[in-house]
Amino acid sequence: MTSVRGLRIAHLIESDGPGGAERMVASLAIELQSAGADNVVFVPERGEGWLGRELRGTGVRTEVFRIDRPLSPAFARWLAGVLRRYQIDLAHSHEFSMAVYGAWASRKAGIPHLFTLHGSRYYAER
Repeated sequence: MTSVRGLRIAHLIESDGPGGAERMVASLAIELQSAGADNVVFVPERGEGWLGRELRGTGVRTEVFRIDRPLSPAFARWLAGVLRRYQIDLAHSHEFSMAVYGAWASRKAGIPHLFTLHGSRYYAER
């Protein structure tokens, strides 16, 4: 297995309640942090706050975001700038909206991006 020590990873998710995708983000970020990676999880400004509470005391940083409308070039620019500021090596998006914004911002920031769509077979069936 390749070492993750020193790797800077951004985890992007549009919600922060105690659902399956959010639990996966928390577990993944905490495990990667304990293995030596530097992690930042992007959480919504007006969310439930569960994810931030789960990450408190783990060394994983959180960055609060706000999307002002469904399709926001301004948000993609902001996100790309924050990815650059944190010197992120890899962005990992969870769920559809953040897969779109994560790909958009990662391309602008010049970094690799991957995404995970959690849950049902909705996307696979289409």
